[in-house]
Amino acid sequence: MIFEMDNETQEAKVYRPSGSDLSNPLGQIARYVAATGQILNIGDVTTWLKKDVVQAGSEPIKSILCMPIVNGQRTVIGVAQLINKVLSIFFFLHQIIPQHSLLLVRVENL
Repeated sequence: MIFEMDNETQEAKVYRPSGSDLSNPLGQIARYVAATGQILNIGDVTTWLKKDVVQAGSEPIKSILCMPIVNGQRTVIGVAQLINKVLSIFFFLHQIIPQHSLLLVRVENL
C-alpha cells in the first residue's frame, strides 16, 4: 500500500499498487532497488530514465530517493520512494539514514 499526503487538502490518500504500476518508470526503479538492495538517489530522473516521468494529476517527477526496506535478517521486504525534493536536487545522507532507520523499525514492529 502507498500512503500519500495531499498538499492541498492535507489528507492522506491510500493506494494499492496494481501490476501495471510495476511496469511504469517508478515501478521499474522500485523493482531495481528490491532486486539489488541498493539505495538510489537520483537528482534528475528524466536524464536517468531518458524520458519524462509524470504521474496523473501531479507535477513531473524530478528527483527520487528509493530505498530497500529490509527486516532483521536483511531480507528485502519492500521499497520506499521519496519523490521531488523541494529545496535541492539531491537527498543528502543526513536525511536518508534517519528516514530509512525509522521505516525499518516501523515495518518490523507491525
